[in-house]
Amino acid sequence: MRHRTISVRSRAKRAIPQAESRRLSPHLTRRSLLSASARVGIGVAGLTLVGCGGDVEGEEQDRDDGSDHDGDTPTEIGDAGLELEGASVTSPLRQQIAPGTPQTGGELRLHASLLDLDYFDSHRAQFPLTQLLAALQQSKLVRYSDIDHGVMEADLATLPEIPDASTYVLELRPDVHWGDGEPTNGRLLSTDDLRANLDRQVAGLDALGAVDPSLERQSLFQRTASVEVFDNTTIIFRSDGPDATYLGGVLAGPWSFLQAPETWELYGDLLRDDPLRSAYYSGTGPFRIGSFRPDWGIDLVPNPAYFRQGRPYLDRIVLLDLPTSAGQEQAFRDGELDLWQPGDAVDLREVEQDIGDLVVETHPLPFGVECWFSYRENPDNPLVDRRVAQALHLGIDRGAVIDATYGSNGLVSGPAPWYTPGWATPPTVLAREPGFRADRDEDLSALRGLLDAAALDSSLTIRLPDIFSATYPAVVDVVESTFSANLGRAVEIEINQYARIFEGIGDGSVPIVIGWGSAITDPDPTDRLWATMRTDAEGNRGGFSDPTTDTWLATARETLQLEQRQRIYQEAITPALLGEPAWIVPIGHGVQRLAHRGDIVLPSFGFGWDGYRYEEAWRVSTGT
Repeated sequence: MRHRTISVRSRAKRAIPQAESRRLSPHLTRRSLLSASARVGIGVAGLTLVGCGGDVEGEEQDRDDGSDHDGDTPTEIGDAGLELEGASVTSPLRQQIAPGTPQTGGELRLHASLLDLDYFDSHRAQFPLTQLLAALQQSKLVRYSDIDHGVMEADLATLPEIPDASTYVLELRPDVHWGDGEPTNGRLLSTDDLRANLDRQVAGLDALGAVDPSLERQSLFQRTASVEVFDNTTIIFRSDGPDATYLGGVLAGPWSFLQAPETWELYGDLLRDDPLRSAYYSGTGPFRIGSFRPDWGIDLVPNPAYFRQGRPYLDRIVLLDLPTSAGQEQAFRDGELDLWQPGDAVDLREVEQDIGDLVVETHPLPFGVECWFSYRENPDNPLVDRRVAQALHLGIDRGAVIDATYGSNGLVSGPAPWYTPGWATPPTVLAREPGFRADRDEDLSALRGLLDAAALDSSLTIRLPDIFSATYPAVVDVVESTFSANLGRAVEIEINQYARIFEGIGDGSVPIVIGWGSAITDPDPTDRLWATMRTDAEGNRGGFSDPTTDTWLATARETLQLEQRQRIYQEAITPALLGEPAWIVPIGHGVQRLAHRGDIVLPSFGFGWDGYRYEEAWRVSTGT
């Protein structure tokens, strides 16, 4: 079994001046606009970008040269402060495509459960499988080239020029065509398409003009204050005030794909009521659906109009409907499946004995295991006394919970996942934090003092989601036994559906939960904390309230300098979230393994949402 390794070394960061805040004149020419951007330097200081904002050609040449990962040349990955040495590397944090010129042709067969499809309409879709399909067929204005480190690259548009803290100027590529069939007939992408997509996301209305609950991303896209079509290729987005996460969250987020307006103009509510009909859609991405058979799978073929010359390398990607672990393993052993994501309990050494040439790649999972506390007023909620919550935070045996879920494929995380450089608390620092301390005796002593002070004399009930406990049966006994031992009192376990848990967290009737949290969409936690931890945030289900945290979150959101924002997070926000603690208490994140045979060369995959990288996958020809 081949595991590839990675070498990482530090490099000095550039000193970049703090950006000035300026109003964009409605009469400003493009030349003066871009000149202003160069002077203030926000585009480099606040964001980690690949290439330069006005040079599509240069960016494309850099990425299309298959030989530029040769030998010992370090490959820069933006302003993350790291360089990678070597070419063929794989690690939980980063993978680089193998050296040599990519070969064209061949197919790649993946497994999926087609029951996990909701809508082909990416403005409505919620599920990871439909997000993958959108990533293979559609494009964004800009996208992540390295999502783990927050590095972005041009996609449908150049990287933005940012003349002030709220303005993003993008220029469309001149060579982007929609699909050559109905309903777009190969027409060029236009700036009007961009405006129409944003208008639909903001409005959230069905074909008759009524509110459509399935179009539910209004709060995300309403962060756009205005959109101005400057000329035939230039469009100006303005955020609703300084917003350091606007580009990554709104324009490059997991669901920021652009669809042809003809799609909803012609088919209207059929996109909602007949959600899995591929004939309604036209994309600009590397692939398109060739056939869709619900009893077999989805066949994707190259989009002949794709704007990246020479991509994709493969002739075909197939998503086989293999919902069971046993079916996936058997198909992989029989050579009918090319990429296999085995479960945590699978011992791949046994598979290697049968196959021989086995390569295992790893990448971190975007969702982690968390503990949720409800601070909502309820006569049956013991956490109304915050000392009880602090005691429970200290009583979580994080190592035991990770062992019962991910086993050796998981690690303990602080408020930011362990695999997000610049944001994650270093393990040596985390080991000194209450609740994470290597010296458990210190935590347990503090825990019992808190419980004595709170005079808690009743048993506690901890809820586990039914799907979570069914996936990891051992976690039920681990949570019950470790909490009972650490708290010195009886602990009961109750299994509930997620819907009941969400309701109970919101009204205080479900005070304590351990289960999966939401998947992260960006290594920068500012956006998700703003949406879940502010006192008046809609996503603050548990009722956490701390004015100091509110102030620091507002400051971080308006701080475009990346290093300054990371410093605010590490020195102010993280201690505040762990101190009380917040209503979401981190436990850890796992690693997904990806097994394949040695003739498959995979691109760089991060923790999620970057399925478009399959356009870079290729197979080594055997010459037969």
